[in-house]
Amino acid sequence: MNFFHHFFIGFIGLAVLGALLNWFANPYGIYNPPFIKNLNSEKSAGAPRFFKPLQVSSLQPDVVILGSSRAQVGLDPSTLPNTYNLGIPGLTASELLGYGEHVLTDTKATRLIIGLDFFTFDDAQTVSGSYELAVLGKNTLFRAIPETLFSFNTLNLSRKTFRNSYKRKSSLHLSNGLYQLPLPSGHLPEDLILETVKLFTSPGGGYRGQKQFKKSLSKLGNLLEMANLKGVTVELFISPTHVALVEALDVVKLWNVYENWKRQLTHLAATQKVILWDFSGYTKLTTVSLANSQTVFFEGSHYLPSIGRQLLTIINKNIENKNIGQRLTPENIIEFLNSQRGARIKYRLNNAEDVERIRDVVCKNICN
Repeated sequence: MNFFHHFFIGFIGLAVLGALLNWFANPYGIYNPPFIKNLNSEKSAGAPRFFKPLQVSSLQPDVVILGSSRAQVGLDPSTLPNTYNLGIPGLTASELLGYGEHVLTDTKATRLIIGLDFFTFDDAQTVSGSYELAVLGKNTLFRAIPETLFSFNTLNLSRKTFRNSYKRKSSLHLSNGLYQLPLPSGHLPEDLILETVKLFTSPGGGYRGQKQFKKSLSKLGNLLEMANLKGVTVELFISPTHVALVEALDVVKLWNVYENWKRQLTHLAATQKVILWDFSGYTKLTTVSLANSQTVFFEGSHYLPSIGRQLLTIINKNIENKNIGQRLTPENIIEFLNSQRGARIKYRLNNAEDVERIRDVVCKNICN
């Protein structure tokens, strides 16, 4: 009896000590311990799918940015007051709905800015394992206490936080949700673009297979309906990518699917009375040459925060800049798609060498 008594006291003591260490290290950035530089200043938060919903519940922002890694690295929340970036790499439509419902349920946010990407709306996609571990919904911070204070996983992240703080190794994840993607070095800009095209068009990539998006779009519709019921303003935008990825869509025979996706998005946005911006396709911004692409993009898929600030200015002020993109409505969608086909012809005439290189990369993937 005495042994078990001492064992129980010792176990409780170790659990409390571990919880205190996790609270002080605060790797997820959700508690408010004393801040000590070189001790708990540089966080190691782990998987964004897990820690970001915790952070947004802790910070209680007025504005939340949702989207894939394109939004995560390109949209600086400091551009707008009291804003958090809940961008998630490789976001699926199911995850978009789940995180959106979480924001609407467990925060005071009155505005959502949602970045949309073609690869997100693929009915065949399944959610990530780390998403299934995320704690979502009402009273998230309370329900997450067993994991955030008493788990070995968090203790390991606390250890890394202490180590990174001591070594002054800054985290790439900022406390407002922005991910500071380093600008690639040692590679030619055109090679980075073409490598992105190769990634998307390789077997298993986002541009391979027959794409269906009816179920995925319905999940976005569910999120918009919930936001409307709660009186939360929503603004949608299609993310810009280098035009090489748009050209690749045509080569892999997905251009018609891509256009239909935009038609359906436009109809959905109009039905739910939300604004839809399109910054993708053929614009002055996206058609920068392969050689000069790093003035706009990290590589083919992710735009620079300097570009993101322009997008947020357009969205926030509701002022069109057709060099960057425009609003889509049921009244202008047909004309818009026709104009994009014309812009495609013009781009190909003026950039024949770039187009040939893009098509060569895609053809090697789809022919092998």
